[in-house]
Amino acid sequence: MKKLVFLLGLFAICFSGYAAVGEASFLSTEPPVDPMLNASDIKLPVGNGGYTISLMDLAYISVKDFEILQGQKLSFFKKIGFKLQQRKLRRLIQPDGSIQNIALFKAAIADDTAKFHAGGFFLGFFFLGLGILVAYLLKGEKRKARIKWALIGAGVSILLFFLIILVIVNTLGK
Repeated sequence: MKKLVFLLGLFAICFSGYAAVGEASFLSTEPPVDPMLNASDIKLPVGNGGYTISLMDLAYISVKDFEILQGQKLSFFKKIGFKLQQRKLRRLIQPDGSIQNIALFKAAIADDTAKFHAGGFFLGFFFLGLGILVAYLLKGEKRKARIKWALIGAGVSILLFFLIILVIVNTLGK
């Protein structure tokens, strides 16, 4: 009987997070009502100097001018990536300067934390709370992914701990 109560308690703790997940109406993935925007009206921040550039200008700016605006030199591979992204952006912009908002909306909601971040995962897995705190304190462009994977790593570590305890309890009880 004690094993059954323990097992039910363990399942209640482990799976209570799934019950709390619901669909939030404000997190809609539907695009806004107005499907057309002007590319010269949308401004993006560039660099640390507080400069902004319109999508139209970004689609046709040279790499050299972008490096000056950003304040740092791009490596060879980043230059190639910049040119490829410019080509994609030019395809989104119509000849009259309007852009299709649906494609831009999908690009805006793309999840940059979807890729596995090994450092974050192992921080959470081996150091639990301290690892999550370190992931929050570290700065960088992959900070969100590091935090997400540190939380996942801590969850996996806790789950494995409970499974090991469950196995030990079952073997000692026999």
